[in-house]
Parts: sequence; C-alpha cells; structure tokens
Amino acid sequence: MEELIDIVDENDNVIGQDTKKNAHLKKLWHRAAAVLLFKDESLTETLLQKRSKNKDQDPGLLTPSGGHLNSGETYLQGALRELHEEMLVGLSLPNVELSPLFRLKNIYEKEFQLVYKLVYSGSFNIDTEEVEEYFWVKLDGLLKDIKAHPEKYTQTCKFIFSEYQIRCPKPSPEKGRRRDDDEEEDDEEMEGDEDS
Repeated sequence: MEELIDIVDENDNVIGQDTKKNAHLKKLWHRAAAVLLFKDESLTETLLQKRSKNKDQDPGLLTPSGGHLNSGETYLQGALRELHEEMLVGLSLPNVELSPLFRLKNIYEKEFQLVYKLVYSGSFNIDTEEVEEYFWVKLDGLLKDIKAHPEKYTQTCKFIFSEYQIRCPKPSPEKGRRRDDDEEEDDEEMEGDEDS
C-alpha cells in the first residue's frame, strides 16, 4: 500500500491524508522539500540528478534532490530522508547542516516546498531505482541551459532555480570598486536580468 502524505490547506495547515498519486490527480495541496547541494562555499557548482526512467513522474528529467514529505514529517526530516534515499544510500553525512534557503508555494505541483542548502562534495551512493546518474554543474551555465532547453528539467527544478536566481542573487565581484561606475554597473545588471 502506498504511503500517505499530509494534505494541507492554502495556508499549509494539515487537513487530512491521502496518497501521493491521489494528491496529484485531485490537485490537492501537499508538502515537499528539496536540497540544493553545492560543491563548496563558493556556491558556484550545484548537483543535479537525472531521474530514473522507471519513475512514474518525470522519468529521465533533471532535478535537485528532494521529494514529498511523508505524513507527520517535518520539512527537515523529509529533506534528509529524501537525500539519503536518493543520494546517500547506506552513508552518513559528516558534521554538516542543511540550512533553509527559502519556502515556495508551488502552484504547478500544488506543493508547499521548503528548499534547503547543503555544502557537501561527496561521497555519494545512489539508489538506481530513483536516480539514473548525477553530476556537478556550474550554476551560471545551468540557469542558461534551463532557459534554452526547458524540456530537460522537471517543472519543480525550473521553479526552484528561477526563485533561487531572484532570492539568492550573487553579488557582482565588480560591485563597489569605483563609486562612479555604480550606476553603469546597475544598468548592466538590469539588462542581464532581462536576458536570463
């Protein structure tokens, strides 16, 4: 029997339980968590996984680690469980912490989602029923590729990285060098935002 997940109202209050399949079929609000893994503190490379072709939802598409919360789980418990089930089978994380980045109300999937950051370069041991392969990608290149080839990515992946770009902007290394260039640099950044 399929495990139950919590069904929530539009304010993320639990109002019942159902299966994941029914939650999607009936378009019921539910909960999920995602983990953006970064190779190091520069946060320039992130890990993507290719979903197994055996998955019933989004087979073969690229996405960060994560998934639905089981009934009664907290967002952090769900994020850690999904990370271990997909990427860390039989492994323990060293003394590193998941830190919350932002919370999303994902209208595409009818999910409340908490997105966590984890700086961790490995080791990994994947569950091949969940994940076909994984690889590190440069964040700048990923954002461009999502725009150029959206069909390669899950809807959730596109939504998370779109929000990441807005909510976690990377400061320009040129910023603050010369005060008289500030206005010109701001104009360039705004033009770049329209293109990205």
